[in-house]
Amino acid sequence: MKILVLQIEDRDDKFLNKLMKSNKNICQNNDIQYVFYKKSNQHVPPYWAKVYEIKKIMDQGIDVDYILWVDSDAFFINFNKERILSFLKKYEKYSFIGTPDMPPWTEKFNAGVFFIKNNQIGKEMVNKWVTYYHKDVWNYDDKTSKWSTNATWAGEEYEQGSFSKYIMQDQNFAKHIIMIPYYYLNNNNCEDHLDESLLVHLAGDYKKNDNNIKTCSKKLILDDVVEGFNNISRMPNILNIIMILLIIIFIFLVFLLYKKNNLGSIKIKMKSK
Repeated sequence: MKILVLQIEDRDDKFLNKLMKSNKNICQNNDIQYVFYKKSNQHVPPYWAKVYEIKKIMDQGIDVDYILWVDSDAFFINFNKERILSFLKKYEKYSFIGTPDMPPWTEKFNAGVFFIKNNQIGKEMVNKWVTYYHKDVWNYDDKTSKWSTNATWAGEEYEQGSFSKYIMQDQNFAKHIIMIPYYYLNNNNCEDHLDESLLVHLAGDYKKNDNNIKTCSKKLILDDVVEGFNNISRMPNILNIIMILLIIIFIFLVFLLYKKNNLGSIKIKMKSK
């Protein structure tokens, strides 16, 4: 089963960067395709960029079975690839797997993390979804490069609200969509429901909570030393040999310098006597 993880983020936020790096490391170590864009090529609000980029992946005919959208403030937790594969197997008859909002919000759908199957129904769903983007209700400021709207937050003019109101209620799609408990894909912390959770989504103030940040930071896959050695192991053999020789030479030179300094100090002491 082939999975593609998609993330888009143009903000340079230290904590978000850590979350995305952890996601990337996990994908690279588990044969999961990871696609990251700093910004979508589509001139649309960031909320809608995910839908347009999913559509582009599907239109390009990329060989994947599922596309997993992951907001930049969401990340894999207690990762085990077999858990994801068995999860997808359990819901294989559905073309869309999502969750409602995490408490205290009560929306029917949270667009932070969801799976969509790269099949005919999935494509039709996305093609219909993008039609609910109405550019006339959005304003783009060239000076700040920011989008704004007077529409209700997460309402029908946003990707989240439009999916809840139109796609989930469409009789052509409803039977192909399943909403499971929020903590499976959009858990709001790193302490509860960990046996069931595949991803944690620190939406809104959840990523400003010091306890959340401290607890979740311990769950990330960010070992630069291990990553560095993994990179070395992927180099051609000749480069491995050269690197090992350079390390040996460096250690030998340090040893000679240390020995020379010690002999010098001994001679000085003997002369002083």
